[in-house]
Amino acid sequence: MRRFVVTLLALGLFPVAAAAQRPCETDLRSRPVGPLQVGELDGFLAVPHRACPREELALGGDMLLVAHSDELYGNLHVNGRGRFSGFLGDPRVEAFVSWEAFRYQSLLSAVSASYIGLGYLSWGVSGQLYEGEHIAYALTGRMVLPTTTGLDVNSQPLAMDVGLTAAWRPNATFRFHIWVTALGSLGIGEGPPDPRGGLRVGGGVDLRIAEWLSLVAELQSGFLYRAALDVFAVNAGVRLALGSEVGLELGAALPIFGDRAFDDGALPIAASLMLSWHRR
Repeated sequence: MRRFVVTLLALGLFPVAAAAQRPCETDLRSRPVGPLQVGELDGFLAVPHRACPREELALGGDMLLVAHSDELYGNLHVNGRGRFSGFLGDPRVEAFVSWEAFRYQSLLSAVSASYIGLGYLSWGVSGQLYEGEHIAYALTGRMVLPTTTGLDVNSQPLAMDVGLTAAWRPNATFRFHIWVTALGSLGIGEGPPDPRGGLRVGGGVDLRIAEWLSLVAELQSGFLYRAALDVFAVNAGVRLALGSEVGLELGAALPIFGDRAFDDGALPIAASLMLSWHRR
């Protein structure tokens, strides 16, 4: 039995429960950390950013599907996205840019429409305020710009969010993260301004199964942006370390309650797949 356990440890199939480690330390820097990068709002608005700054180049895509047969409503959008993150003069300050280089969107309702073209550009900054032996937290902000080619005709939406995210790593097996984010948007142009504001709160755990593999489970909630309860969703994801510098994250969000969620008779799901190269 003792030899069997030693063999499992050597293969990395049974992670060692180590003492508390600094929250931003990692055995393989290629494996993604922090909250899952999946969300249902345009330009990744209100998607929480990690508390541990990184230099990173990522390529992938996102999908959002909402089907509501009782209302004869369907919405599908798929995009190809690139993301770049780099230090802004200080290793505790990270600047990031995310751009939908391709976006396909189809709306099925009383008046159906489809769109193929450029998507939204978002940029932001994350500043780590504190990193101790057990916990780190950072202040983050993002701006979403309407860089589409004909999707927003009468009103160009501008949106932004400001949030606080924290990470806690009690041992080598578990990483916990929580976040709170305020968001708002405003339309400019010929259409109505339609000002909106809301709040997102959530948290989750990253469970290290092996040196190269971890599983992520999260709960997130949103309020006041579209309704009193915008969303209460369960998020799940898989993270892989494909060597020492390349990582992969697959995440999905399933809204259980809220606006066009399961409790409203809809079938909604959001998913994201990103292949990333981490320099640090």
